[in-house]
Amino acid sequence: AIEKEKIDQLLDITRYAPNGQNAQVLSWLVINDPDEVHRIAAMTIDWMINVKEAMPALYEDAKMDLFVIPWKAGEDRICRGAPCIVMVYAKEDERTAPEASIIATAYFQLAATGFHHLGTCFSNSITYAAKAYPPLKELLALPEGTIPYMTTLLGYSAEQFQRIPTRKAIELTWHSPSH
Repeated sequence: AIEKEKIDQLLDITRYAPNGQNAQVLSWLVINDPDEVHRIAAMTIDWMINVKEAMPALYEDAKMDLFVIPWKAGEDRICRGAPCIVMVYAKEDERTAPEASIIATAYFQLAATGFHHLGTCFSNSITYAAKAYPPLKELLALPEGTIPYMTTLLGYSAEQFQRIPTRKAIELTWHSPSH
């Protein structure tokens, strides 16, 4: 598990992330127990298997086999061994929540790496499963009328990278008004 003080500091930093009308509409759920995180990964796989049966086109399009097949072979590609999940949630009808959650999660992830050398990774699979799969909804027990918007995996990285990944050049157009 990750030290509570570190998670508290990271969440405190997210309070300063820009958000629509400075409304601060987000709430956070932290699951800092490796066994519980593994249980959530298993439920996410169960949801994917249900999707395969109910909506095979979605299963195929979302390439869920990339998670389900390795899981069956004992490899967790949902949580990748992370001991902690941090989920952002808000009211289901909150207009500013999608963008605010992305921005706040980015702040959280940058701070995790910058201040504590923690590894982070988005997990949209868990977010989608938490919205759609009743057993996972029940386990997470988010307040009535709220939904998850973003999920981050958090842990100590197994590898230390010496540089950031390469990126292609930015596509840029300068617009200069005529005078």
